Amino acid sequence: MTILNRRQIGARPAANDQPPMALTLFKFHDIPDEIAVSKIGLFEKDGATFFLDFSRPIQVVSRRFGFADGIAVPVVHVGQSKGEFVIGVHRSDPYFKDLRKLWKQHYPRNRPAHPAESAGLQIAAAFGTHFPDDC
Repeated sequence: MTILNRRQIGARPAANDQPPMALTLFKFHDIPDEIAVSKIGLFEKDGATFFLDFSRPIQVVSRRFGFADGIAVPVVHVGQSKGEFVIGVHRSDPYFKDLRKLWKQHYPRNRPAHPAESAGLQIAAAFGTHFPDDC
């Protein structure tokens, strides 16, 4: 496993005065074509991992003075063939520009086949664990 330029968010407090969750991108050596993502730093391949979903576009969800202020980033669970979740990333996140560059490089791309499908409830629970601020 390789952590990709691990950076911590910390510049902007969340609405509940808790610091924002850290966004981390990482790769597993045996899955080189996928970029895993988490806001809790959980790096397991036990069926609870989410990957950036380059088969769907990033969506700008808020603008300020004509510039994107927030984006919805598609993610897909390791046990899904088609993703249905998005995570919110604010401009203050150090990965904000990197994510937009990654989409310019990789979008659109078909999802690689994964050996086992996971149950919907298991996927939803894993999403809530990895991205508690995005539920």
